[in-house]
Amino acid sequence: MRILRFGVVGVLVQAAALAAFILVSRSSWARTGKPLVMSLAVLAIGLVLWREIRCSSGIASLFWLPVVLSFGWLLAVEALGAVAFPGLLTDSHWDIDYLFDSVRILVDLTIVYGIATIALFVLHRGMRRWHRERTRPIVKPS
Repeated sequence: MRILRFGVVGVLVQAAALAAFILVSRSSWARTGKPLVMSLAVLAIGLVLWREIRCSSGIASLFWLPVVLSFGWLLAVEALGAVAFPGLLTDSHWDIDYLFDSVRILVDLTIVYGIATIALFVLHRGMRRWHRERTRPIVKPS
């Protein structure tokens, strides 16, 4: 159930970021707005990953996080294309080339999200270890 909630939050964050990026790119301040939206999207996904890594039960459960986020991105693009921005689906004729491109993008995103998950996991473990060392009581020899 926890991974399902993570997936829903991931889809919502990625859909909001993609919609914001499209809307900003159509505006007059696209030159400065697009990098800002991208930075905020990376920060939001990082926060979603960080929260899930901190609450995870073990290393095995972390394997699914990048996979769920990658498929969430595909769902966000297809849903936004169907609902609000039909230009996103102009290349989707559901032929074999489109499917291969989608799989390639999913693999690339899974690798990127996997690297981010590993980096955040290592950071979390290091912070826990540092905090444990700092709060350990000092034993004076008698």
